[in-house]
Amino acid sequence: MKIFFKKYQFAHSPEGVLFKASEKKKSNGFYFYSPWTSLGQKSIEHLLEDLKMNSFHFVRSFLFKDMYIYRRYLSSKLPSFYNHSFFKDDLIHCSEKYLKLKLTGRFDSDREKIIKLNSNFESLRLDLNFNYSEDEFSVLIDFLQAEQVKIDYIEDPIPWKEESYKKFLDHKFNIVLDQPYNSSKKIIKGLPVIFKPVLHSYFGDRLKEQIFSSNMNGPLSDWHTYCELLHFGNLSLHHGICTNQFDSESSIFSFKKSVNVEKEIVQSIYEKLESLDGWNSL
Repeated sequence: MKIFFKKYQFAHSPEGVLFKASEKKKSNGFYFYSPWTSLGQKSIEHLLEDLKMNSFHFVRSFLFKDMYIYRRYLSSKLPSFYNHSFFKDDLIHCSEKYLKLKLTGRFDSDREKIIKLNSNFESLRLDLNFNYSEDEFSVLIDFLQAEQVKIDYIEDPIPWKEESYKKFLDHKFNIVLDQPYNSSKKIIKGLPVIFKPVLHSYFGDRLKEQIFSSNMNGPLSDWHTYCELLHFGNLSLHHGICTNQFDSESSIFSFKKSVNVEKEIVQSIYEKLESLDGWNSL
């Protein structure tokens, strides 16, 4: 399998590197990597060096799966999936059950937002993005309990420190880690995780009860995330694959009571990628 790469950027995503794998008598396989380095994801330069040194790298795995498995999905009926509601410029109402709410760390405005939206959904998923200190998080917890806010989980509440997160194993609310497979954060037994599959090739069955999440890298990555969900995940759960790219022109998703994949858009993405030139050999 020959591997090529080039700098590339999908609409509504950071610049990244696009990989192509070629084999005789096979459709090409593609994989796109666009890191959010502020969240601890590997830089493009680091990834390329790592890929040259490691023959079992997750990029090779994704290229193989795209070539031999995921493009075949386009010839069959694609099942829909459930996604939590979320905000872009306004509320994107995907589900009556869960709302994913990103908090800023400014307690007064976060509290107002929670009070305003709490009654509209069965439960909230709060993403704190490490914006609270331990003391500030204790104040937030006291507020949530006093207001009897129904919480499905709280994601990345405080800056990462293994000993601090071990305290959350028997917490009053479910505390989850976002993408510990892909950063310096360790997996702590008993602490649930949010899984971003496009950053970590995985073969196994222990993902059935995990929430799958997009890395917000554009439509090819969203397609791969969906394919990984089909392969390893649980379609009855509410996932986080639709994000603030949901209603952009390049989105592969449409929404009724559940989320559907538009195969024609996915196919057009592959056609565009096949037409690109200017590739570099790895």
